[in-house]
Amino acid sequence: MASLPTLQTISPSKKNYTYNTVSSGIGVWNSTDIIIDGNEVELACNDGSQEDITVAVTDGFEVKNNRVHNGGPGTNGGEGIDIKDGSSNGKVYNNLVYDLMRVGIYVDAWNKHTYNIEVFQNIVHNISAYGFALASEAGGLLENVRVYNNISYHNKFSGLGISNCCADDAYHHPVKHIQIIDNTFFDNGWEDWGPGISLENPEAEDILVRNNIASQNAYTQIGADPHILNLVIDHNLTYGDRSDDEYIDSGEIGDPLFINPSEGDFHLQPGSPAIDHGSSEGAPSNDFDGNFRPQDGDKDGTAEYDIGAFEMPD
Repeated sequence: MASLPTLQTISPSKKNYTYNTVSSGIGVWNSTDIIIDGNEVELACNDGSQEDITVAVTDGFEVKNNRVHNGGPGTNGGEGIDIKDGSSNGKVYNNLVYDLMRVGIYVDAWNKHTYNIEVFQNIVHNISAYGFALASEAGGLLENVRVYNNISYHNKFSGLGISNCCADDAYHHPVKHIQIIDNTFFDNGWEDWGPGISLENPEAEDILVRNNIASQNAYTQIGADPHILNLVIDHNLTYGDRSDDEYIDSGEIGDPLFINPSEGDFHLQPGSPAIDHGSSEGAPSNDFDGNFRPQDGDKDGTAEYDIGAFEMPD
């Protein structure tokens, strides 16, 4: 009898509710063309391994419109949404992730080539770790990841980190061709460390950080390891405390004038220094709400892009 193919096409997982699972609430391995849409995953990884939603060794996927929250204790696992271990050609968008003990949204190559992944229009908050993290824990190459129009706030550590996870082991951690554009990072760092954006992996290369707001995060707003090759950081808006040994002055400095950040409303008020100070280069064509970028032009008719996840309407 002929053996089954390694990759299998799976029907969409839609509008399910999982509760109190030992391991993943929803898990996919060795598959192709996957849709995980509109599910609620609560108390997953309740002292088991893996992640609340796991996508591994999978080519072609969409993880969208899911609510992931109130996870297990994080002893052996429990990241919110984890794209990992050789997955490729996929999107993670419009998910709400909160109240977990480990990373909210994680993209980790592990020991395989993991590539062509978009992460956008997600909200992650109240995570007892990083809000978002990108890594190569066991030597696999993480490549061509684009993170844009996301909101990350009130997480214990960084709003987003390019992590140097497991740096004391024998593996290299290759990460390259990463774009972090038009995101909003606010009030990350519960204790004495927690940048808005932390680029910690000295083996990372070709990293672009543009048009992001990093405001009132603990320790510093944007920080980077000095050994990262081909690092470009520009047209960002920073506001708040900083460690002078890690802080990157990368554009505007000033209060972004969010409408109501204590209630999670990070739209901009008129007069915000984020308005019309972004770069058009590489900017997404829409903002978090789906509004077109840009919304207006200056006096000579040139289009002006805003910084952060939201474009100020005309």
